[in-house]
Formats: sequence, C-alpha cells, structure tokens
Amino acid sequence: MDFYSPKQKKKVINSISAKEIWSNTETNRIEEKCMSPFISSVIDEISEITGYELVVKDMEVFVGDFRADIVCKDVNTEEIVVIENQLESSDHSHLGKSLTYFANLEAKAIVWISEKFRPEHIKAIENLNEITSEDYNFYALELKFEHYNGQEPFYYFNEVVVPTLVSKVANSIRAQSEDSLDVIRFLERFVIDLKTDIPSAHFNKGKTYSKLSFLNGVYLGFGISPRTDLVTFEISTSVITDENELAQLNEKIEERLNKKYNYNFVHSLGKKNPKYQKWLYTISLDRETEAELLKEICMNIYTEMTNR
Repeated sequence: MDFYSPKQKKKVINSISAKEIWSNTETNRIEEKCMSPFISSVIDEISEITGYELVVKDMEVFVGDFRADIVCKDVNTEEIVVIENQLESSDHSHLGKSLTYFANLEAKAIVWISEKFRPEHIKAIENLNEITSEDYNFYALELKFEHYNGQEPFYYFNEVVVPTLVSKVANSIRAQSEDSLDVIRFLERFVIDLKTDIPSAHFNKGKTYSKLSFLNGVYLGFGISPRTDLVTFEISTSVITDENELAQLNEKIEERLNKKYNYNFVHSLGKKNPKYQKWLYTISLDRETEAELLKEICMNIYTEMTNR
C-alpha cells in the first residue's frame, strides 16, 4: 500500500480559480451568470456562517447605475442581507459597491465574497464591525475551489471576517460587562451538545440567542438574558399566512405544549412585520446548573412541533 508523505500530500492539493471552474460556460459575465447562481444554490451555507435564516429575494437588483448581485432576507425578521460577489482578489470598487448597496437598500448585513482578500480590505471590514452597532454586520468570505490530483473539484468558504460580539462592541458603550460573553460561551457549548439530538440546532455567532428549525417554515428561538438568566422561548413563522393553518398551529401549541407540559406560550404579532407570528414563553433558569432542564424543554418543544 502506498502512502503520501506530508510534502507529497501538499503537492496533490491544487487550487483552481473560479474562471477555470466556469471556463466552458461561454460567457464573459461569470460573476453574474455563474458565480451568483452558484452562491444562491448554497445559500444555506451562508446562513450557517452568518446566523441569518436567509432566502434569496432577488438577483441583479438595480441601485442607481449599479446592480447588487444577490439580495436576501431573513425569514424571521424580514431584514435585508446583501451578498456582493467578486472574482479574483478584492478591490476598492467592490468595497464601494458593498457600502452603496448597504446604505441604499437599508440592509442589516453585507456578505462580501471574493476569491482572495487583500489585508487592507480585511482591515476595512473589521473596522466597520467595530464602529457599528450590533444591529449591523459585515462579512468577508473567500470562495475556494480545489482538487486532489486532478479529481473532481470541491469548494469551501474561508471565513476571513465574521463579526462577533467582541468585535461589535470593541468601541461601544454597549460593552457593559462579561455577562453577555458568558451567555454566548454557554450557548456555543450548549448548542454543540444539542445538535447530537437536534441536527437543525444553530448557534448564532456573537448572539445571546440560538435557533432550531422545524418543518414548513416554523422556528424555535431561545435566548438568555445576560443579567437575569431569564430564558425566553419563541416559536415563530412568517411563512404561514393562511388563517386556518395558523389556527391549527396555535391549537398544536396550546394542546401539546401548554396543556401537556404546563408551559405558557402566549401568541403575539411582530412589531416590524405584522405577518411575523410568534408565541413566547419565559422561564427563570440557572443556565449552568439547570442546563439539562433547558435541554429537556428544547427537546420537548422540538419533538411535539415536528410530530405530525
């Protein structure tokens, strides 16, 4: 049996440019015709990295004389997230476009995707995260294509800049104490453990809340108040608009959660988006000593909401 030495192994992993990947597509508009459709097809991976629950709203959206590559929205909050694609290395033009789309489309986040980021542009994105509030986020992701010894190529995203609570509050008065960071550290450990039973559990980087996905566009979010240890569970949907379906969902929550487990989910509407239906339940838990109880509640909600 033959084995590669470490030096040999390095040689068999080869990078491929995006232009090479899409060289046979017979178009000179690779960013628009190839890269944007590809990014749209893997939008779930962008969601996983950013913590937004993204769906593609539109592509090639005119903003004055310019066109935003991909405009997405978060299905829970209706917030706009713009994705700016770029072949080869980052440049000033795409940085300027990103900021233009961010302002004119009233976006909450910009995801700039390039094959390679220059140090000065990395610094610019990091600085934008430091000087803006937690409501706004800027990401720099490198799209990499590689192959092993001429085999089928594969891709991955290199997370160059992903904002965290630490970067967001570096120069902000909102950095009040270690409390928020403690909650975030706890949730990261907690969600990793929870994913063994609930694969759709998702840790929101830099946030004091996390999410679970159910079926048909229904979600469970749970957040922990850094100062009081109050845990708020939120079942929500902005997808279901039919009154009969909403009534059935409400009955399901009442019968399977409130009556069976003695929870107290209360229905309300979103303030920003009236189509955003939500059911809230708050309980006081010591996150460290009662982590098993927190997990049990998550498991109960997930089991009942996914059980037809």
